Formats: sequence, structure tokens, C-alpha cells
Amino acid sequence: MPPYKVICGALEDQSGWRAEPCEGMNMQGSPMGDMVTANRSYTKGNKKIDVMVIGGMNAMGYWAPFQANMQVDSSEQFVKLTQIKGFNVGISYEKKQKSGGVVIAFESKDAPGTTRAVMVFNFTNMGWRDALCFAKKFDWEKIRRLFH
Repeated sequence: MPPYKVICGALEDQSGWRAEPCEGMNMQGSPMGDMVTANRSYTKGNKKIDVMVIGGMNAMGYWAPFQANMQVDSSEQFVKLTQIKGFNVGISYEKKQKSGGVVIAFESKDAPGTTRAVMVFNFTNMGWRDALCFAKKFDWEKIRRLFH
């Protein structure tokens, strides 16, 4: 697992957004194996996005809701699985609350289909398309490489 401070280096400032300092943790020797987390919050007016990069077994828990490839579009909720730039991306949106999450899966090159890490964008007071545009500002390939 990469050091969380290295991951924090990939969670850059974004133009027009106020960013909090990046925080994180590395854990070795747990029964679930080595793990790493890095997170940083961004705000713009009343909009907020919490960005987390999670590596290790706990990453699969964030990706699990999307593995069934179930798509939902109702008056309450929107859930979609898509591919962007070669990455599997899950989108979950609560329409009335204008909040949700965008999850990018970083699969293992050695074991395709196995999620080694995820990048999670939990957002409030904005639409899912705006949150996805924000997510695309980060270098997903650079982050994926940190886990290989």
C-alpha cells in the first residue's frame, strides 16, 4: 500500500473550490490485511464534496453496491454503473436531497475484477453530473498506479 501522504499529493487543489488539508492513515497487520485511506474535503458556496481514496479489503465494501450492475431511475433515486476513461464508475444520487456519491474502482492488473482501491466522491447540494465533472478533474490513472 502506498503511504497516505503520497495519495494526498494526488488530491490537488481545484480552481474555484476551497480545500481542507488532506488527512489519512496507513494500517498494517490487521486481520483484513494492509489498508490505506486519504481524504480531503472541498467546498464552493453551499456545495461540498468529500474525496476519499481507500485501498485494501475495505475498498470492496464501497464498490459492492455497484457490482450487480443494477441501474435505477425513479423519482427518488438514480443509480448507474458506467465506464469512463477505461475505469468502472458507479453513481448513486438521491434526487430530493441533491446528494450522493461517485465511486471509481481501481482494479488489480494481476486479478481483473478484483477491486484494490476506490476513489469516492460524496457530494451534497449539487447534481450528480456536476459531481462527476469535479471527479474528472483528478488524474485517475496516476492514483491507480499508486496501488500497483
